[in-house]
Amino acid sequence: MIRSLRAVAALTLAALLLGACQSGVSRRSAPASTGALPVVDLQRRLEVFTTAEGVPGAVVGVWSPEGEWIHPAGVADIESGATMKPDDIFPIRSVTKSMTVTMIQQLVEEHELSLDDPISMYVKGVPNGDEITLRQLAGMTSGLADYSQSPEFGKALTKDPDAPRTVRELLSFALDELPNFAPGARFEYSNTNTLLLGLVVERVTGDSYGDALEKRIFEPAGMTHTSYPADGEVPDPHPVGYQLDDEGEPQPVTVNLTALGPAGGVVSTVSDLGRYAKALFDGTLISRGSLKERMAHGRQPGPHDPEYDAYGLGLGELAGWWGHTGEGLGFEALVMHDLKTDRTVVILMNLTGTRNHVPTELFRNYAFILR
Repeated sequence: MIRSLRAVAALTLAALLLGACQSGVSRRSAPASTGALPVVDLQRRLEVFTTAEGVPGAVVGVWSPEGEWIHPAGVADIESGATMKPDDIFPIRSVTKSMTVTMIQQLVEEHELSLDDPISMYVKGVPNGDEITLRQLAGMTSGLADYSQSPEFGKALTKDPDAPRTVRELLSFALDELPNFAPGARFEYSNTNTLLLGLVVERVTGDSYGDALEKRIFEPAGMTHTSYPADGEVPDPHPVGYQLDDEGEPQPVTVNLTALGPAGGVVSTVSDLGRYAKALFDGTLISRGSLKERMAHGRQPGPHDPEYDAYGLGLGELAGWWGHTGEGLGFEALVMHDLKTDRTVVILMNLTGTRNHVPTELFRNYAFILR
């Protein structure tokens, strides 16, 4: 039986914002390719990983000096059998975090703020607010509790999953709790950090978070199919998101992006995310010096944190590539770039709750064959 969001919400709270094919799915989509990319191997590995984990569908993009390859696989909707399309719009979950921190660094370059400013300069009522810096928020070392892990947030989401949420409301589930550790003491991934940085962007620019994204990220990068929906709904065309239930069966979930805010509320396409990676790493959005600072002194995540080899300032490292991943409530995303070879990989999937981080494991295979 297909369950409602209320039935599956409690199953997915722990993975709400972590930045985490059925055998009958059609494989008839022909890969588009140019240059000398190993497209046969890329497609074969995509099929192996998605089939093994029961992922309904995916869209993958690879860009390199040898050419590009964009490939939709599987279905966007199990019930109707509608196939995945290259221009389908996905919630990109915690990949949003990298955009939020990019705007913070733009403001640093404009001398509007400093990464060493305490959050209390911009947002009142934050525990240890006079000690927690913007740098620590961006690097996940603030010690603040994660609102998405709050039992009270879980109850509210289960009771009314479709209710619109404000960033201030989301923060209320975390800021009343004691910090988990002293600022800077260690790394712990917390969505609360990026919500606060989103408020800093609004305070300093005078724009809403969505308008700031449009001016500072989407327009400069040429991302014409990317948005931060104010109503919390994913624009068409978009795939259905699925979450595995206790029996391992995919159940559809309804998306409420307002429960994610600046930590995970952006939606995009595979091609737009390829443009984002290019603009982020070629100096269009931030300087090479700022980018270097973001990747320096990456902290090693713990066993309960996302699957990065290291995490810097709003960017994670996997196999020597840098970018961000995201997962929760039906969708997974990955955007990674290799500065040495100027290659980018984007992976979007419409299933969460699997045994493994499928995009990450698939990406590690891609990084090996693209090295």
